[in-house]
Amino acid sequence: MFYATVVLAIPFRRGEKWAWYSTWILVVGFAAPILINQESYAATYLIAAGLMGVCLLLTGPAFFRKEM
Repeated sequence: MFYATVVLAIPFRRGEKWAWYSTWILVVGFAAPILINQESYAATYLIAAGLMGVCLLLTGPAFFRKEM
């Protein structure tokens, strides 16, 4: 939670590329329970990870736009 607050609140909003890449750590962390065990709550984490991944991909063009 602390990571998300610090990285997403300041450098991600500034458009710093390292913040976009490091935010994928959250996606992997949310997807990990489905790989570790097959409990009923793991599907919820997988859905959340998928949603976060799609949202990150949608913000990608803003981070990697070529500046003139």
